[in-house]
This record gives sequence, C-alpha cells and structure tokens, in this order.
Amino acid sequence: MLKNPPLYALIIIAIVLLPGMLFATANQAGAVFLTIFPGAGPVGMGNAYTAIADNALSNYYNIAGAANINQSEIALMHANWLSGLADDMYYEYFSIVHPVKKWKGVIGGEIIYITPGLIDAQDETGSINIQYRVFDLAAKVTYATAITDKLYLGVGLKFIYSFLAPGWVIRIILPANTGSGEGVGIAGDFGLLYKVIKDRFNIGVSLQNFGPNINYLQSESSDPLPRLVRLGFAYTPIKDSLNQLSIATDFIKVLVFGADSSGATVMEILKDELYDTWVGTGIEYTYYNFLMARIGYFLDMAGVRRGFTYGGGIKIKQFTIDIGVDSDIYDFQTSNYRVSLSYRF
Repeated sequence: MLKNPPLYALIIIAIVLLPGMLFATANQAGAVFLTIFPGAGPVGMGNAYTAIADNALSNYYNIAGAANINQSEIALMHANWLSGLADDMYYEYFSIVHPVKKWKGVIGGEIIYITPGLIDAQDETGSINIQYRVFDLAAKVTYATAITDKLYLGVGLKFIYSFLAPGWVIRIILPANTGSGEGVGIAGDFGLLYKVIKDRFNIGVSLQNFGPNINYLQSESSDPLPRLVRLGFAYTPIKDSLNQLSIATDFIKVLVFGADSSGATVMEILKDELYDTWVGTGIEYTYYNFLMARIGYFLDMAGVRRGFTYGGGIKIKQFTIDIGVDSDIYDFQTSNYRVSLSYRF
C-alpha cells in the first residue's frame, strides 16, 4: 500500500459537491427519519462522529471507519423519542460489523426503526374511526476497506420503507384517493476517512442517502431523500495508558437537488446554505479505557435546534454501555435520552 496518499482526494470531493449544495434546503426532503442520529456516544458529543467512527456506529456516521475494526461488534440503541410530543414515540437502532480477511475488509449492516406511535384517523363525518401504527424502516449492508495505510473507504446500500397509512385506510377515509401511504426507496452511502496523523488527527467525509426519490406505492407522488454530506475533523491531544481526550467537529448539510434558487445572488444563496448547515462539536474523555464522559454542542439555526448535549459510558470487558442526552437542543420541553449497548467478540 502507498504510505503517503494524497490529501487532495478529500478536497476534490468537497469541490465537486459544492455546486449541489447551492440547490438544497433541509425542509424539502422526505424520509427525514434518516437524519436522526443514532448512538448514545455520538449524540453526547454533539453528533460529531464522522472523523471518529471507530465502532459499529460507523455504519451510520462514516462507513470507512469500520475498516479499522479488527473484531466483530454488535451495537443496539433504544430511545423514547421526544417524549414531550408523544409518549409512545420510540427509535430503535441495530448495527453489526464483521472483519473478513479474504475480502480484505469489514462487512456490516444496520437497521433503523422509528415510530411516532398509534394514529387515529376518521372521515369527515366522524362515523369511521380507525387506529393504526405509523413507522419508518431502513436496512443497509456495508463494506469498508483500507485503500492505503492512511486512507479508508466505505460503501453501503440501503432499502427504505415508510409506512404512513395502509391503502385500505386511505380508501375508506378518502374514497376519491387511489394511492397508498407506503413509500419505498433505495439509496447508497459512501465514506472516506483520512488519518493525517495516526492516532491524533483524522478527517472524514460521509455521503448518505444518495439515490432516487422515495416513491409512494399506487401513487405518482414522491419526495427527495435527505441526502446528507458530512465533513468531520477529530483531534486527540492526549492518548496514553491512563487518559484519552478527543475533540471532534462535524459540518452537516442536507442536499435536495433541484430546489428553486432563481432570482437569488450567489452571496444570498451561500448565506442561506450556511444558515441551513448543521454544526456539531464535542469532547470525549476516557479514563483507563473504562469510564467515558462526553459533552457537546449542536447548532441547527434553520431548524431551531441548538444547545448542549452530554453523556457518558462504561466499558466492562467486551461490553460497552452508553447514555446520551440532547433534550436541550429543542425549543420545547422534552426529554430525549439514547441508551446504547455494544459487544465486541
């Protein structure tokens, strides 16, 4: 393998993507559940994980990071999602990675499931009252490998299913509508991780949900996917047998190609795009590879989400238990906890 890969590879990607960023606003996307960040650890760090991605959560944040993993790992997460809005909303996440020597890389997969709970639907007269559960699901397979001793690559393919309402409910409530509330789609993910200084400074780029619009069955309607571009930096100023301190920052942009920007100047477009860019930063301190403490800050000006995040974890042999809290980033009263469990074997 080459010992000194070109850093300009990441720069070229950013330049190629920049024109697309001029046609994007986050509120125009469908399947927005794909932008909800899993994993208690990353959430505690303000969702800044693109340049770290050193465990099974790499399947979401940056697939390329999985190439550094030399043991199989399973990660599970549960969250009672935004309980301030509804008591029965919850979010589940499962991820697995497994090194395969003959393939010179790491294969993996993830499943995302989220539901806002039971929905009550009734017709205009109120004579028909139906209850059903809405949910969104995504399943992905991944592969990560080392291109050089400093540059890592990851790719993934996912299936997306959005269940908004069963067809028979729509036909009863809205007889004139022949469509369905079930949406399906496919998308690809792509990641690069570049170790500028080994064990000290990383740069990561992750492209998520790049694919055709999600289409709703028996209907001509469709919505663009929330195509995410993540650019992350991670620096570890302290790393010894007793202490480790890591600092990370992510810039996250939702791309929705084809958004109308007619009549706007370049500076106006850039201003709007910067306003609609999410920024997360965080710090993680690990003591004796046993106890972890995290604090972060997340900023989404367009979505009115800003505030501190925090969390911590404990490692016991091959098990790691984490908790992450981002309740304070919302402009309404709520609790929002993520609990994660991972196991390496």
